[in-house]
Amino acid sequence: MHVFSDLQRSEWTSASSVEAGRDLEQAQTGGAPITVYFHKVESETRDEANVAIAAVQFPEKKVLPKQPYTIGLVLQNNSDIVANVRVNSIDDQGRKNTENVTIERGRAMTVEVETKPDETGYHWIKAWVEGDGFSADNEAGIGIFCEETATVL
Repeated sequence: MHVFSDLQRSEWTSASSVEAGRDLEQAQTGGAPITVYFHKVESETRDEANVAIAAVQFPEKKVLPKQPYTIGLVLQNNSDIVANVRVNSIDDQGRKNTENVTIERGRAMTVEVETKPDETGYHWIKAWVEGDGFSADNEAGIGIFCEETATVL
């Protein structure tokens, strides 16, 4: 069997194959008469940085009407150059935010996105990154539930 992939060099050798003294290029199935050959296909070199939305961080507090709620977007610069990008967001009430950020090569940073739901119920926020060289990992759709405030006697 022949497998063609653009895996990065660091992904070609797994810990188990190193211990066994072989590279994934010559991996064989255990005892079966099938040999698997991995062929490296070089990825195109990009001149622009690649920043991905790697995670969304939610605070543990409740979301209440007319109260600000901050969500963290973890941005990862997956390239070997410094990234200068713009982080945009819009919520279901039409509130928009834009922030320009610089992320060092190979580093991650958290950018805060704030929303303030006017009423109880389900709400959404769309966040996206502009200005990098790979757009497939640049968007996040975020859903939150805003609870009713309780009357205190």
